[in-house]
Amino acid sequence: MPVAMNGTDQEVVEVTVKLLQPLVTGKQKVTPLLSGVKGFVRPLRAYLMETGYERKEVKTETYN
Repeated sequence: MPVAMNGTDQEVVEVTVKLLQPLVTGKQKVTPLLSGVKGFVRPLRAYLMETGYERKEVKTETYN
């Protein structure tokens, strides 16, 4: 699910977590790919790990 939005890293992370919650809570695991700056990618990876994903299951690409 591609998402593009403006705001601070924290604001964008908060909105993205709200978008992800219904997709990962109680659902079959998928292979997520997070792409963006570290301030965006790292908190989202941490959120996915809290929901049961292993670190290496979450694919990431950072720009900085």
